[in-house]
Amino acid sequence: MNSLGKIWLFKIAPVDWRPASGQKVATVGPLPHFEATEYEARYLESISITSASPGHTPVHRHPGVEAWYVLSGAQCMQIPGKTFLIREGETGLVPAGTPMVLTRVASSERAVTLVFQDANLPWMTKANDWQPSEACPQ
Repeated sequence: MNSLGKIWLFKIAPVDWRPASGQKVATVGPLPHFEATEYEARYLESISITSASPGHTPVHRHPGVEAWYVLSGAQCMQIPGKTFLIREGETGLVPAGTPMVLTRVASSERAVTLVFQDANLPWMTKANDWQPSEACPQ
């Protein structure tokens, strides 16, 4: 993926895998197993820049694992029973089907993301069965 001025290689591989060339930036995972008849990898870049109050995603879920690396800024991830900050140079991971809300807690945020999912299902759906019960830490 060509994103944010660099070429990014997302490799689903054993934890001890090393690239033949280039620089390994991060390991995200291990990815939790989930069943699908056909798998799809969806790669995203997110760039959020604003001077206003932090923005957030709607409460949603994916039919597969979402995994990402934060290049700059910070994010607050909320899932049932857990709220945590992910800062520059850190990774995040949410298992398949888990309701989630992502809130940007810095004035700007950049991240690269993989959603590894069931190809026969919509990549994202609203989750009306859960709402976060606590505020994001700053």
